[in-house]
Amino acid sequence: MFRRIKLLTTTVLLSAFGAAACAAESLPSRQIVLHSAQGEQQVIGQLTLSPTTAGYKAEVVMDDQPYANHFLSMRPFKCLESEKQLLCHLPYPYKNEKQISHDNLIDLEYQLLFIRKAPNDYGINPWFGVYYKLQWQDPPEGPITGQLYETNMDILAAPPEDPGSKPITADELYEADAAEHWLPKITIR
Repeated sequence: MFRRIKLLTTTVLLSAFGAAACAAESLPSRQIVLHSAQGEQQVIGQLTLSPTTAGYKAEVVMDDQPYANHFLSMRPFKCLESEKQLLCHLPYPYKNEKQISHDNLIDLEYQLLFIRKAPNDYGINPWFGVYYKLQWQDPPEGPITGQLYETNMDILAAPPEDPGSKPITADELYEADAAEHWLPKITIR
């Protein structure tokens, strides 16, 4: 009897340990791709998802290759360039847990903030913020897709009162005319 209980306990512990070890593994890395209305695709980085008890840890690493270095308004920016516009990545400067779930992708959205500018404009104006609102299709294996929204990034000039809050709310997002933007769609696959 004692031997059966010991064997059962060992089996349960090994099963739990194996499940925890599998849960800690990252899912395959995904490409982050921006799309133009004409079908042009620009790979800008990689997303790695690691399962957690509350969903997934989302780590974005931007690729160096597609970006050009610019010094705008007294600070460095990495910008995607076209004849129509520059799209400059704005790393979120405050606390970001990088924690997402199937129905809450805000921490990932905050890793994909940009400011657009015309190639001839001097400096950079946070008024022309770009925010990609994301949706997860068939999680966790399915792609994450999104549309560009316009927003004023001036709201990020000062840290939020609550360090864990996100200052860009739905009220600050405005539907964008895709014809006015170089890369209005995003896919993470």
